[in-house]
Amino acid sequence: MTDGRQSPEEMAAQIADGSAAATLDAWIMGVRELRQWPTPLGLMTPELRLACAQAYVVALEQAGGDADRAMAQPLADVQHPAWPEFREWLQAIIDEMFEGWPELLGVASRPRLVDLDHELVVLVPYGDMQGPTSDVPGLGPVRMVEDVVAGSSVPQRGFLMRRDQQATAGWLVAGWNGDRHPEPGWPPEF
Repeated sequence: MTDGRQSPEEMAAQIADGSAAATLDAWIMGVRELRQWPTPLGLMTPELRLACAQAYVVALEQAGGDADRAMAQPLADVQHPAWPEFREWLQAIIDEMFEGWPELLGVASRPRLVDLDHELVVLVPYGDMQGPTSDVPGLGPVRMVEDVVAGSSVPQRGFLMRRDQQATAGWLVAGWNGDRHPEPGWPPEF
């Protein structure tokens, strides 16, 4: 492309099955629309799951609740009796993350490589956007989000995706704070 825009074929490849964006879409569908966690947990890195469980334990400690740091790993592995409460807490985090966003989300731009194993996928509230469309093979008319986002104040959320040959989809959600890797610990860092 001479003008720097993605071609319709590049856009189709970016969101095709097996892509980081397609894996993120499956994760979003599970946590945001279906609100069922088995699939999304399988699409998260062990480090992200553990950091989330540790953050929950820290929140319990700060609230004066019954918390034991040894419960973090079993929570991350969905093998602890407090899993339902942890799931509700985590669901509230996700709900807050997308508060005010429309149901329909879109990928903001071409793939953004972070390193050899990581890619940043930026989501935008696609359902609220206006702008030109392009016909994408297999998808039909698609709004040119990169045109709309450039230089605007459109809300965005970056998700760090990790390539993983063992994962069914080939990718895992590694973080939801831009290109920052979550670090398990006491307290965990996102």
